[in-house]
Amino acid sequence: MVFLTSKWVWIREIALLIVQLVVFGTHLGLQAYQTGSLNSQADPHGSQYYSVDLASGDQNRVQITTSTFDPFSGVFYGYNEQSGLLIKTNKQGLVVLDSLDSALLGAVRIQFIPDPDRLVIVDAGLGRVFVYDLLSSSFSRVDNSYEFRSFFGFSAYIIKNLNINTMGGYGEFRHKNAYLRYQPGIREWTERSVSGDIPKPVESGFLYYVNESIAQNYYIAPNNSGFRVYELNTPRIGYFFSMS
Repeated sequence: MVFLTSKWVWIREIALLIVQLVVFGTHLGLQAYQTGSLNSQADPHGSQYYSVDLASGDQNRVQITTSTFDPFSGVFYGYNEQSGLLIKTNKQGLVVLDSLDSALLGAVRIQFIPDPDRLVIVDAGLGRVFVYDLLSSSFSRVDNSYEFRSFFGFSAYIIKNLNINTMGGYGEFRHKNAYLRYQPGIREWTERSVSGDIPKPVESGFLYYVNESIAQNYYIAPNNSGFRVYELNTPRIGYFFSMS
């Protein structure tokens, strides 16, 4: 085990890991597609469609358009925005959890959050926010917003009390570098004013939250030469980007 004493060394290691995941994830996806265990095709907004077997040897397949993972239990969750099927899979196999209203939801992205176990469902271009309670199998809308269709491909993280923080995206003929937050108290999205070395609109990347003790965010943008790391200070000292 290697202990990293420098914060910047640690952040660079995280960035390298993310870049490797992007590169090798594409390779593994292609490899799985060639062996027939994974099929994908692009949709108009750039997401991928994956097919998984219901069971070993079963000819029926479930198509997944967005997915998330519970790192605590090892459960994978997937949703298909055409059929409305919500599934989970673990070592015991695959289970259809529910059939949601696909006409209502449209193109969405899902994210698992714990305490209690829930799936947050957000419009693929941001806007509406839904919650699926995994314990009660209940589904509800929690926002007063609307479907933006302006931030496809955004990066986000969620902290306690359903505060959703996002960066970047594309829509309405423009790449974005806006830093947004969904505030459950008012059930609306707000754009945060930022300053400093703000990532360029075309720099698609990963918004990464460390933890409350460090209280800093990082935006890691892969590029042709590797990656660029931006540090975003917390509200206590202003929303200020700096490059590492």
